Amino acid sequence: MADKDWLCGHPDLSIKNPQATSIPRALGFNKARVNEFFQIYRSVLETAQYTPSRVWNMDGTGITNVQRPGKVVATKGARHVAKEVTSGERGATVTVVCAINAAGGCYLIPMFIFHGRGWWQL
Repeated sequence: MADKDWLCGHPDLSIKNPQATSIPRALGFNKARVNEFFQIYRSVLETAQYTPSRVWNMDGTGITNVQRPGKVVATKGARHVAKEVTSGERGATVTVVCAINAAGGCYLIPMFIFHGRGWWQL
Protein backbone atom coordinates (compact mmCIF):
# COMPACT_ATOMS: atom_id res chain seq x y z
CA MET A 1 0.00 0.00 0.00
CA ALA A 2 1.39 3.40 -0.97
CA ASP A 3 2.03 5.88 1.84
CA LYS A 4 2.20 9.69 1.96
CA ASP A 5 5.95 9.72 1.22
CA TRP A 6 5.36 7.83 -2.02
CA LEU A 7 2.55 10.21 -2.99
CA CYS A 8 4.73 13.28 -2.25
CA GLY A 9 7.33 11.86 -4.64
CA HIS A 10 4.79 11.95 -7.48
CA PRO A 11 3.69 15.61 -7.89
CA ASP A 12 1.55 14.69 -10.91
CA LEU A 13 -0.82 12.68 -8.67
CA SER A 14 -3.45 13.82 -6.15
CA ILE A 15 -6.15 12.22 -4.00
CA LYS A 16 -9.67 12.54 -5.45
CA ASN A 17 -13.15 11.32 -4.58
CA PRO A 18 -14.45 9.07 -7.38
CA GLN A 19 -17.76 9.97 -9.04
CA ALA A 20 -20.32 7.26 -9.71
CA THR A 21 -21.60 6.69 -13.24
CA SER A 22 -24.32 4.14 -13.87
CA ILE A 23 -23.74 1.63 -16.67
CA PRO A 24 -27.06 2.36 -18.50
CA ARG A 25 -26.31 6.10 -18.46
CA ALA A 26 -22.77 5.58 -19.76
CA LEU A 27 -23.96 3.27 -22.56
CA GLY A 28 -27.04 5.35 -23.49
CA PHE A 29 -25.25 8.67 -23.86
CA ASN A 30 -23.94 8.68 -27.40
CA LYS A 31 -24.11 11.01 -30.41
CA ALA A 32 -26.93 9.13 -32.16
CA ARG A 33 -29.18 9.18 -29.06
CA VAL A 34 -28.52 12.87 -28.38
CA ASN A 35 -29.27 13.80 -32.01
CA GLU A 36 -32.47 11.74 -31.93
CA PHE A 37 -33.61 13.49 -28.73
CA PHE A 38 -33.03 16.99 -30.16
CA GLN A 39 -34.80 16.15 -33.44
CA ILE A 40 -37.91 15.02 -31.54
CA TYR A 41 -37.66 17.98 -29.15
CA ARG A 42 -37.36 20.47 -32.04
CA SER A 43 -40.38 18.98 -33.85
CA VAL A 44 -42.52 19.15 -30.69
CA LEU A 45 -41.56 22.79 -30.04
CA GLU A 46 -42.25 23.78 -33.67
CA THR A 47 -45.59 21.94 -33.81
CA ALA A 48 -46.96 23.31 -30.54
CA GLN A 49 -45.26 26.73 -30.89
CA TYR A 50 -44.52 27.02 -27.19
CA THR A 51 -43.20 30.32 -25.87
CA PRO A 52 -40.12 30.24 -23.58
CA SER A 53 -42.32 30.93 -20.56
CA ARG A 54 -44.17 27.64 -21.25
CA VAL A 55 -41.01 25.50 -21.53
CA TRP A 56 -39.67 24.25 -18.19
CA ASN A 57 -36.47 22.48 -17.23
CA MET A 58 -36.66 20.31 -14.14
CA ASP A 59 -33.78 18.39 -12.62
CA GLY A 60 -33.62 16.12 -9.63
CA THR A 61 -30.92 14.51 -7.61
CA GLY A 62 -30.90 11.95 -4.85
CA ILE A 63 -29.36 12.47 -1.45
CA THR A 64 -28.69 9.22 0.33
CA ASN A 65 -27.40 8.09 3.69
CA VAL A 66 -25.36 5.27 2.10
CA GLN A 67 -21.66 5.21 2.99
CA ARG A 68 -19.27 7.34 0.96
CA PRO A 69 -16.65 5.66 -1.23
CA GLY A 70 -12.99 5.98 -0.25
CA LYS A 71 -10.53 8.24 -1.99
CA VAL A 72 -8.36 7.06 -4.88
CA VAL A 73 -5.07 8.26 -6.36
CA ALA A 74 -5.42 9.94 -9.77
CA THR A 75 -3.46 12.18 -12.12
CA LYS A 76 -3.54 15.86 -11.13
CA GLY A 77 -5.99 17.86 -13.20
CA ALA A 78 -8.27 14.86 -13.82
CA ARG A 79 -11.87 16.03 -13.37
CA HIS A 80 -13.68 12.70 -13.45
CA VAL A 81 -12.36 9.68 -11.63
CA ALA A 82 -14.36 6.48 -12.14
CA LYS A 83 -15.02 3.98 -9.41
CA GLU A 84 -16.19 0.41 -9.41
CA VAL A 85 -19.88 -0.34 -9.90
CA THR A 86 -21.68 -1.40 -6.71
CA SER A 87 -24.93 -3.30 -6.58
CA GLY A 88 -28.02 -2.62 -4.53
CA GLU A 89 -28.84 0.47 -2.55
CA ARG A 90 -29.11 0.27 1.19
CA GLY A 91 -30.49 3.22 3.07
CA ALA A 92 -32.99 5.99 2.55
CA THR A 93 -32.90 8.33 -0.43
CA VAL A 94 -34.41 11.80 -0.48
CA THR A 95 -35.00 13.33 -3.93
CA VAL A 96 -34.39 17.05 -4.40
CA VAL A 97 -36.12 18.63 -7.44
CA CYS A 98 -35.64 22.14 -8.89
CA ALA A 99 -37.33 23.72 -11.95
CA ILE A 100 -37.04 26.94 -13.98
CA ASN A 101 -38.68 28.09 -17.21
CA ALA A 102 -36.74 28.86 -20.40
CA ALA A 103 -37.52 32.58 -20.12
CA GLY A 104 -35.68 32.58 -16.81
CA GLY A 105 -38.28 34.70 -15.08
CA CYS A 106 -40.07 32.02 -13.11
CA TYR A 107 -38.87 29.12 -10.99
CA LEU A 108 -40.19 26.68 -8.44
CA ILE A 109 -38.67 26.49 -4.99
CA PRO A 110 -36.62 23.31 -4.45
CA MET A 111 -38.79 20.38 -3.38
CA PHE A 112 -37.73 17.49 -1.17
CA ILE A 113 -39.47 14.17 -1.86
CA PHE A 114 -39.30 11.69 1.00
CA HIS A 115 -40.02 8.17 -0.21
CA GLY A 116 -42.18 5.71 1.67
CA ARG A 117 -44.06 8.17 3.87
CA GLY A 118 -47.22 10.16 3.48
CA TRP A 119 -47.25 13.79 4.51
CA TRP A 120 -49.44 12.80 7.47
CA GLN A 121 -46.64 10.62 8.86
CA LEU A 122 -43.95 13.31 8.98
